[in-house]
Formats: sequence, structure tokens, C-alpha cells
Amino acid sequence: MVVSTDQVTPWLLLVGLVLIGYLLAGLGSWPVCALLLHRYRRLIARGMRPSLPGAPPAAAPPADLSAPAVARTGAETAAPGRVTIRIQSADRPSRGHPLLDRARRHCHRAQVLFIVLGGCFGLGSATVFLVVDPEQRHPWTFLAYALLGSWLIVPTVLALSTRRGRWPWLLWLGYFGATIPMLYLAGVGAQQLPAATRPIAELVAAVGMPLIFVLATGRRSMRGAVWLVGPVLMMVGAVLNAALVISGGYLLAGNPLDSFGWQVLGAGVGLLVAGTVLVIAIVRLYQAKWLGDQTLLILQWWLVLALWWTLLLSAAGPLGAALGTLPYVVLIGLLLVALGRRVTLSGRFDDAHQPVRLLLLRTFGARERSSRLLQDLTRQWRWIGSVELITAPDLAGETLEPDEFLDFIRGRLRDRFVRDADGLDHRLAHLDLRRDRDGRYRVNELMCADTTWQLALDRLAADTDVILIDLRGFTPQHPGVDHEIQRVVALQPLSRVVAIVDQSTDEVTLRTSLDRAADLAPPTSPLHTDPDPALRVIGWDSARTDAEELMSALAAAAAIPHRAAPG
Repeated sequence: MVVSTDQVTPWLLLVGLVLIGYLLAGLGSWPVCALLLHRYRRLIARGMRPSLPGAPPAAAPPADLSAPAVARTGAETAAPGRVTIRIQSADRPSRGHPLLDRARRHCHRAQVLFIVLGGCFGLGSATVFLVVDPEQRHPWTFLAYALLGSWLIVPTVLALSTRRGRWPWLLWLGYFGATIPMLYLAGVGAQQLPAATRPIAELVAAVGMPLIFVLATGRRSMRGAVWLVGPVLMMVGAVLNAALVISGGYLLAGNPLDSFGWQVLGAGVGLLVAGTVLVIAIVRLYQAKWLGDQTLLILQWWLVLALWWTLLLSAAGPLGAALGTLPYVVLIGLLLVALGRRVTLSGRFDDAHQPVRLLLLRTFGARERSSRLLQDLTRQWRWIGSVELITAPDLAGETLEPDEFLDFIRGRLRDRFVRDADGLDHRLAHLDLRRDRDGRYRVNELMCADTTWQLALDRLAADTDVILIDLRGFTPQHPGVDHEIQRVVALQPLSRVVAIVDQSTDEVTLRTSLDRAADLAPPTSPLHTDPDPALRVIGWDSARTDAEELMSALAAAAAIPHRAAPG
């Protein structure tokens, strides 16, 4: 039986396909991303194990921490004379440290730019609505829909913020406190509803579905995957719906395609091509450093909002939907113009401010703890310089970059692992130390096998500006951390090192490890020229102020490198 198309126009068909794809992307992005990230972490764990035939065995683990230190031979022989490394509280200068001031200044400029862009989007959306529905033209209505169209400014500002705390709730309360009274004053909403609930229903209709997507993808661990998963799910939903219509109504029934069938096929192919072009454009912009991972996520939020408004306006026909896309086009155009003129989100490039590289070392095994630390750290530090680390399953999702996710999807993740000295040289030569045009530096992670992580540690520790080592959970069962302490003491002045400790840190083990590191420090170690060597520590008790104290301590420890700025 031939499909009845009396009540289905090509336009309604296209809207239906887009709507199904939109719903699938909005509701399916989080579970699909979570599943893929779980698989990604398992591959990282598998890749860390030595598996190549003929691979050299892993270096022997450090001796038991309760045993006396054994001096190295050759160039690593301990210098005569015992050196004692003290443990002291890290310096915590005032919040006016130049590095922190720079981070906040860059962040505030980024927030202001997106506030302006979001305001333009809201004003454009309100203008389009009044053009489509001229009967609603009124100044209060215009302001009400401008506020409805710009609500994404709030999560955008929060995503760019350098600090966390209670103030996000105040920002949301401020937005709803201004928007809801304006909606009642303008009397917006469907006339079929009671006047008391009409504005609230309009608010839910305009904000609800995009907000679900924002909440589902707002976590840092989702950024490396959702930029691709969202568009792909939208394409899959639309294409599958078109395929079901064609297969169920034509192929299985043995009917030839009529005009309606060809329209379904054309709409599905068109949406597939559009989604493919979008993904390619995202990849190119990221690889060219026009946009970083956070900006990609923010722009995807605004795209989801723009598509939702377009679907709402599609009831007025193709013209309404076409006009509904204009605010997003204007937003992207203004942003690219700013980036094209090298006016970054953090202001113009300042050659006088060199990037400060930070190496993050940690006790493996506590995923939630490590993830929270990386979030607190990168929230500010990526406005100052790059962050380097050796990856492990605990932070695999947090540090996942779009290009790495593409390699994972294409089955090429194995090629990213460093398995020998030549591979390490190649990876270090290609570290991304330049600032993106959106103002932030990137996180560089080295995927090392068990046979190469110690060599990678030496190379990273020797060429960084400040080192943060998370010693929470450090016990005699963590010989790898003991090795990290030894190499840090051997290669860097302790004034450049900040450690995090808490009640889970075994103080006896830490003391033994520091004594061992001092005994094994080679004659070339900065330890021997330090008149009062001390490991500076931050006591971490999960309080909100700990992140600010950590940043202050790192800023005090960081030495601005006297070298030409990369790139």
C-alpha cells in the first residue's frame, strides 16, 4: 500500500526529521558519551601495559620505602654530605599576584565578549519572532523574548569562570528574577492557557529542551566527545527516520518511490551532508587553533538553542525557520571576525607575557579526586599557560581532546602511545604550547606505556616552569610516586614545586621518600645549591578556598621562563 501523503507536506517532513534528530541528540548525548568514555578509559589502561614484542622491560620499581636509600652510580651518584628536605606550608601571596591577575583579566574579557554575543543573539531572536508574528509587536514583548533568547549567557559565563562557589546560584536567580516578571508584564504565551501559567509555560517551552542538553554535556569530561556525538546523533536520528519511512512504506511493500519518497530521501541525504560539513568544519577550526575545546562546547550550546528556536518558528513556514537561523549566523560571524582580527577572547596577544608551563603529577587511582583537581587547576591556569601530564584512566576523559577522540573513533588510538625514545622525541616536539585564538592554552597529555613513563617524566620535569604533585593517598603501595619525587628533586629547584597533601597522605612514607630523593640527588641537582631546601605543601580539606590557595601557591612558585614565546 502506497504511503498516504495528503496531510504531509515536504516542509512538515523536513521539520519532523530535524525534530527527531534533535530529540535524539538532546536525550542521547549523555549516555552515548558516557559509554564511549568508559570504552576510551579501558583502552588507555590496556595501552599502558607493555604489549609490543621485544619491548624493553619496565624499569625496576624503587626500593621499598622503608628500606635505606641506595646511592646511584656514575652521573647519578649522590653528592657527599646529607641534605635534609624540610616540609613547610606553601607561600600564599595575596590574590593580586600578576599571574592570577592576568588569568582573571583574560577570563573577564572572554565573558564580556560572550555576553555581548549572547545579547546580540537574544535581540536577534526577539526581532525574528516579532517579524514572524507581527501581532505581538510591543516593546515589552520584544524585551521579554530578548531575555528568553539570551538565557544561555548564564551557563556560558559560568563555564568561562575562573572560580566556583555559590555565586552561580545568584546568577541564575538574577536571570530568572529579571525574566519572569518581564514575561508576565508582556503577557506572552499561548492564549489557550490560563493567564497565571502562560508565561511560565512559555519559559519552559523556550528553555527546557536546550537546558537538558546543557546540563547533560556541561561536565568537563564530556567536552572531548560531545562535540562529535551531538551532531552525529542528530544526523542519525534524522537519517534513520527517513530510512524507516522509505523501507517501511516503499521497499518492504514493493512500491516504487513516488515524489514523496524522493522528498524523504532527499531530506535525509541533505541532513546527512549538512551534519558532515558541520563536523568537518569543527575539526578544521580546532586543528587550526581558532577554537579550543571549551569554546567548541559553548558554541554547540548556542547551536542547540538556535535549532530549538528554529523548530519553534517552523510553524510559520520555511521563512520563519530560515529567519530563526540568522541570530546564530550573526553570533558565529561576529566571533570569527574578532578572531580573524586576532582580537582573542582574552584580549590581544601580549608578547611580554610568556606562557608558564605546568606539569601535573599525581597518585593514580582516585578518579573523582584527580578529576576535581584538574578542573580546579585548568579553570585558571589555562589562561596562563599549558598543562602537561602523563595520562592514565583516572583523567583520560577529563583530558580528552577532539583530535584524540577522532583517533579513538577511527581505531587509531594505539598510534598515540609513546613506546620508545624516538616516539617520545616526536611527541615532545609536537607539544601544543601556543595559545588558541580563543585565549586559552591546551592540556598536553602523554600516553605512555609502562616501559616509557619514567623517561617521559624526566623529559617533562626538566623542561617545565612549575610542578604540582598531588600526594593525597600516597602510601608505601605507590612506588611510582616515590620515583616521581626522586626525579623532581634531581631536576628542578624545590622552589618551583608545590605538593598537595591531606589526611590520606602517609607522612612517614613522604618523609622517607624525601630523604631517599636527597640521598640519590646527582651532583647536578639544584638541591645542592639550595641553602634551605623545602617541599612546599598545601593542606587540602575539600574546602572551597583550597583551589584559590593552590593557585596562589602555584603563582608564587612559577618562574616566568626567559625564552621566546612559542609560535
